[in-house]
Amino acid sequence: MRKLIMIFSLVLILSLHTIAQNKRLISIQLSVNQIELGLEHQILSEKLSADIYTGIANQDINNNFDDFSIRFGFGYKAISNSKNQIALHSGIGLYFSNNDYYSITVPLVNADFRYTRFIGKREKHGLFINVGYRYGKREFKQIYASDIVEITTADRLILKPVQLTVGYGFKF
Repeated sequence: MRKLIMIFSLVLILSLHTIAQNKRLISIQLSVNQIELGLEHQILSEKLSADIYTGIANQDINNNFDDFSIRFGFGYKAISNSKNQIALHSGIGLYFSNNDYYSITVPLVNADFRYTRFIGKREKHGLFINVGYRYGKREFKQIYASDIVEITTADRLILKPVQLTVGYGFKF
């Protein structure tokens, strides 16, 4: 919880009294099983953006936020005005699971629908809701051995597919 408060405070402190061209957006996203920090940058036109997200998560066997994820992708602003924005995002990434039983890397693909409401005089602060689908599955084997016997088990890690996140973003 302290990490979350520190990350959120850092984003707010960095966003105070800045003036720029509004081509970039730094954001923090929260869901039931993931906390992400992201950066988006407009490319080629005002409607197209490239983004990178990284964060901690909890989607494996233990109940700790000790997993790591990173995603790269593109976004398209379908409908946009000074206060409201509806965008579609898609991308690829990796999910690094970390616990006492196994440590594996899961490739993932995502597609999100985002509604953002910008607030303030200069419309730099935004509150958003993401609804999306994230596919990630990895099959793996575990081997337990002793002097007498060796046991091999097969298992798979499937990431939770439906994601609902809320977040805060700052344009600069």
